[in-house]
Amino acid sequence: MSAPRRLQKRRVINDLTVSQLSLQELQQELKRRIQGLLSERSKLVDRLASLDHELHELGVQASSSPSAPNGAARTSSTSRARRATNDRPLIEVLHNVVGGQGPMTTGEAAKAVLASGYNTHSRTFPSAVSGALARDNRFTKNGGKWILVAGGNANQGE
Repeated sequence: MSAPRRLQKRRVINDLTVSQLSLQELQQELKRRIQGLLSERSKLVDRLASLDHELHELGVQASSSPSAPNGAARTSSTSRARRATNDRPLIEVLHNVVGGQGPMTTGEAAKAVLASGYNTHSRTFPSAVSGALARDNRFTKNGGKWILVAGGNANQGE
């Protein structure tokens, strides 16, 4: 007895390379794979909900982040660091600091921003400063120091 037509068709698709398939066959294969992934996801979500319920019964609050390291869970005695709040965005503070004090290195800019009262909990704050300066076209680096380019008014945004 031969295999059902559906299985024969799937076997043929598995043996072919992508370049040998028609657009319609590719779309059908993608749809089939998506359905399989959605079904698997649904089962995993159900399993995760069951595990969360078991943990809750044990007095442990499971991490709400699927990217938590090693499936980390939090108990009620642990707390999460709060994000620092500031009145102005980092780039605006940098604009005023670099524009007002002249050329400075990334480290000097980071220290000046902190000295101006900007709050952060970042362990790599100078990297954040460097990235912010590099993304903003009002700044350029010359001789290892960041400067405000011509036309970049230091009081802009105030």
